[in-house]
Amino acid sequence: MVGQLGYVLVDLGLQRGGQHPAGALPDDVVDQRAGLGGSVGIHYAEHGRAFLTRVRSSGLLGDQKSITREGTPVRVQPEADPQILSIAQLAGLTGWTCFDARQYNQARAYFTEALQLAKESDDRQFMANVLACMSLQATYQDKPADSLAFVTAAQDQARSALGTTPRVLSMLSMREAFAHAALGNRDSTHRAIGEAHRHFKQIGASDPDPSWVNYFDEPKLIVDTGIAHGRLGEAATAEPLIAVALGREDRTNQRGRAFHAFWLARTQLDQGKLDQACDTATQALVPASAVAPERVLSHLREFYDQLAPHRQKPVALAFEARLRELLPPVSGSLHP
Repeated sequence: MVGQLGYVLVDLGLQRGGQHPAGALPDDVVDQRAGLGGSVGIHYAEHGRAFLTRVRSSGLLGDQKSITREGTPVRVQPEADPQILSIAQLAGLTGWTCFDARQYNQARAYFTEALQLAKESDDRQFMANVLACMSLQATYQDKPADSLAFVTAAQDQARSALGTTPRVLSMLSMREAFAHAALGNRDSTHRAIGEAHRHFKQIGASDPDPSWVNYFDEPKLIVDTGIAHGRLGEAATAEPLIAVALGREDRTNQRGRAFHAFWLARTQLDQGKLDQACDTATQALVPASAVAPERVLSHLREFYDQLAPHRQKPVALAFEARLRELLPPVSGSLHP
């Protein structure tokens, strides 16, 4: 998919230069509606998310015009250039796709480009969204200080923007909690979790939420709270939260369910609940095999590594047999 999007980005760039007629994008990738008040919809289901909105260029935050993720397509501002918006949205989508494939250098380049566009268009909420993506990526790269710096910058942009909603602030506080947890800052993690829940309680039905944040509903708040506690090593607190959220999560969201089930299994294993952990992880193999992005598989590998002291136990052997049945390419890359 990354390669296809790269070609689309080149095509859009040529359109800007007048070398191709507008609307020459593949219909299965972009639905570009005519007119300055139209919208571009690019769907990439990651926890129910989709990339979209508005941005522009300059410096580290420099030269193009719009992306986002999470939720449903975002309607662009009437005065924005729809071609530049299309390029920016595709840049954001490509960045997230690279991140999901653990191609971190490429992801960082695309996110930086989207951030540049956001600055040029003075879309501070969108800048916050891109910075939040970069913060999450930094946690996966074991760069917790960078993660905290990115999310702090995201919060600064969100607070300075007009009309930033409580849902956006809640999501950003939870990303801050992830960063503090990665740093091992227990008190700061708990404070950020508290802020996330405080903002969430202030959400109103008529709030003008950007569509990229609509994915952040109550089950997502709960599961992220559990994950933040899990990152701190507070497995007994994390387990029931993740379990409750999984019970409430949309069953069609197989990617999210796979992520969260592996997190639940890890918290159970951390508490010595080997049978439960293997059962949870085995159930997660079905949605994981349906989507199989590299980030999901990395969580699977982490769980498998945690099983090392128990590898010869019958329940662990049963899990490994099921793993080899459903995901043979992955099982082949695992080392005893």
